[in-house]
Order: sequence, then C-alpha cells, then structure tokens
Amino acid sequence: MHDQSPSPATPASADVIPFGGHGYQGPVPMQPDAPPPVKTNSLAVGSLVLALLGSGPISAVVALFALRQVRDRGEKGRGLAIAGLAISCCTVVLGLIAGVIAALLPSTDPAPATPAFAAAAADGTSLAPGDCIRELTESTRVDELPKVPCTQPHTAEVYTVFTFPRGDYPGDAEIEAETEKRCMRSFTPFAKDGNENMDINYTYPSRSSWVINRTVTCIATDPDGLRTGSLIN
Repeated sequence: MHDQSPSPATPASADVIPFGGHGYQGPVPMQPDAPPPVKTNSLAVGSLVLALLGSGPISAVVALFALRQVRDRGEKGRGLAIAGLAISCCTVVLGLIAGVIAALLPSTDPAPATPAFAAAAADGTSLAPGDCIRELTESTRVDELPKVPCTQPHTAEVYTVFTFPRGDYPGDAEIEAETEKRCMRSFTPFAKDGNENMDINYTYPSRSSWVINRTVTCIATDPDGLRTGSLIN
C-alpha cells in the first residue's frame, strides 16, 4: 500500500474573518462653532436716553457717532440711534420756536416799583391777599397794619403773599431784588380798570427774621388817596 500523504488543509471559507476590528472610516468632521452674538451699540442706547431727557444737541451728536460705529462694526442699534436723532431734532426745533414766540410777545411787566414801604417784615404776619389797609406807613409793623373791610375807604390792599424757600440767607440785595421782581410780576393781572398807576410796596424778611419768617407781602397803594372796593375780590 502506498502511504497516502495527508491531504492539504482545507482553505478557509470566504466568510471567515481572520482578524477582528473595524474598517478605517477616516477623520470625523467637527461641528463648526456658533458665531458670537451681535451686540447692541452702547452709543445708540445712550443717544436715545439723552434725547428722551431733552438734551437735544448732545444726543444728536451721540446719535451720529452711534450710526457710524454701527456701520463700521456691524453692531445692532441703528434704529435706536435714528430714533435718538429724530427726537433730538424735534426738541431743538421746538425750543427755537418757543424762543422766537417768547421774543415776539410784548413784555407785561409794569413800571419799576417805588417801594414806600420796603421795610423788613415782622416775625409773623396775619395779612393775606384781599386784605385792605386803611393807611400804609413805614413806621407801622406789618402785623399791626390797620386792616379794614374793602368796602370801607382805604389806601392799600394786599394782593400777593409768598415765602422764600429754606436755606442760608442770600443777602439784603438779593432778597430785595427778588421781592421786587416777583411783586411786580404778580401785579400784572390787576393792572387794569384804572389800577395801572398804583404804587407797588412790599415787605420782605431781614437777616434777623430769616430763620423764623421768610414771608413777603406785596401791597398795592393808591397814590390818589382813599378808595373803596377790592382789586382781587
């Protein structure tokens, strides 16, 4: 018998995988980063705030700078800057119109006062607008002025009383100047029906009375003497 050599090994079938593992897939693509958010220009916000506060020229300049930055930087806020600019322009125009109207209106202040009774006020006063005084003299204290009904003959009448605000005493000159200005202005509504020539007198606080009394009393006096009736009632 012939020796039979061992038969060659049976080749591996085609579906046998000799080595484990997975096939090469290549690099995994990365997700791109999200773009940064677009911020709102701070000058645009500021221009609108300033415009709403009434600072017309300043807010207009800020708005113009904001528009330029928004364009160059690609920021948000163009609408805010335009709104601030528009409001600023309207504020300036309205201010100019008001100034022109005020300049064209005639002055209503009467002639300068000739205070025959510009004495310092007493510690207190019981006078009020509409009180009539029989006779006005510099030597009489404010709280002792002889009040009478306005239907009786009298020479003067109180038409305005006001009080200075708290604070340090501003000085004699400042007190008298402000008193005269306000008393003259307050008499304007009554300067009619034959009252145009009345003298304007007033009392005002002194340095010594300032702490406890800062009251000013404005009094109209008829230079022609006694009269009856009231200016304001």
